[in-house]
Amino acid sequence: IADFYKTLSVNHMQSFVTTATGTYLDAIGTMLNCTRKVDESDDDYRKRICHQTLSLAKANGTSIRLAVLSIDGVEDVVIKKYSHGPGSLTIVPVTSDISVNRISEVEEAISDVVSCGEKIIIKSPTYKYVKFNINLSVSSTVDDVDKQNIKTEVRQAIMKYINSLRIGEPIMINELTQRIMQVDDAIINYSCDVFSINNQRCLYINQGCRWDEKFIISPDANAIVIS
Repeated sequence: IADFYKTLSVNHMQSFVTTATGTYLDAIGTMLNCTRKVDESDDDYRKRICHQTLSLAKANGTSIRLAVLSIDGVEDVVIKKYSHGPGSLTIVPVTSDISVNRISEVEEAISDVVSCGEKIIIKSPTYKYVKFNINLSVSSTVDDVDKQNIKTEVRQAIMKYINSLRIGEPIMINELTQRIMQVDDAIINYSCDVFSINNQRCLYINQGCRWDEKFIISPDANAIVIS
């Protein structure tokens, strides 16, 4: 009897979208006309199933967002209501490859989910290119090889932080400092000799941006210099 109760408990848990996994989750998605994408995880698939009713309703933020995110290479999307007055909407897709213009793909993807007569503006994010010249103070007990490794890791930490910033999210110097200092216990201190945005030198303080702007590392070879 205990085994039967155990089986019943497992089957009961697999009947809810919040706890179902694998083929059980696929079955729930099929009932809502929401099939799993190739190599899609249970968590991501579960989120799409939960939003499927809104997606099917169309003409709402969720359906537009999911339509844009279905485009290969689009990592995020920002939707600004009433950006040009009542009845207007601005869509800003954030792509993994900023050199590719996705506007025409977005227009096609949302054609069936937006309201008739609504003014839709699709634009790429305004990228703000940042550069750093960092001077590290490292313990004298560290040899040259380890110093070079620390510099490389600090550069990677800076890149990881900037790349993690979402569209409209500011650069927080305290957060950046924490990530740099956590790279290695041998780092005593550091200073930022040069901090520039779009090739304009700035004070090394928190830097904000507009809702449609995004900070990224400059493509220049000397974007991050660690000395």
